[in-house]
Amino acid sequence: MPGIERGTRLLVHGTVTSLHREAVILNPQYEIVAAPHGDE
Repeated sequence: MPGIERGTRLLVHGTVTSLHREAVILNPQYEIVAAPHGDE
């Protein structure tokens, strides 16, 4: 997704459920709250 890379801080809203014993978020909505700092 554009703007999302390692170290990007997100605020995410959605419905959390389990699928094959793993947590997933249904219909996620997100907001980028901070870009990554420097090269990692």
